[in-house]
Amino acid sequence: MPACHIGILDFTPFPEQPEFYATNKMMNVRKHYVYNDKFTLNVLDLRQIDMATDEDKAYKLDYWARLFKARTWEDLRMIAHDDDILEQTCETMYNLNQDEVTRYWCEAREDGLRIMRTIQNQLAEKDSVIAQQQAEIRKLKKALNEKTN
Repeated sequence: MPACHIGILDFTPFPEQPEFYATNKMMNVRKHYVYNDKFTLNVLDLRQIDMATDEDKAYKLDYWARLFKARTWEDLRMIAHDDDILEQTCETMYNLNQDEVTRYWCEAREDGLRIMRTIQNQLAEKDSVIAQQQAEIRKLKKALNEKTN
């Protein structure tokens, strides 16, 4: 399965080459080929919103960046007022931050779901190993039977 990391930074990691949104992949430094496209580091630099490309704007990355930069609930509402999804996000953020018990249960639910996914992945890996071992056992039994006959 591909792994995608999204870093939302409030600093510019490479000041000599500022960029609002970048997708990075691992590369062999000697031969200059991408090692694997199943692992990407996506970086959103909140200090470079003014460098957003037309494509970034089409995906509304500049709006999301402004949401992360907002300092007050009023700022959030002003940024999100023209977009239903951003508006709902802000409303959810506001409500969750107002009620500590609700925030606790939401975090607990997310933790539980994450743990459940981890366990499911581990079980799937173990099932795969068991299936491979059973196939190997069948193969060895067959070879043993052929030798004894």
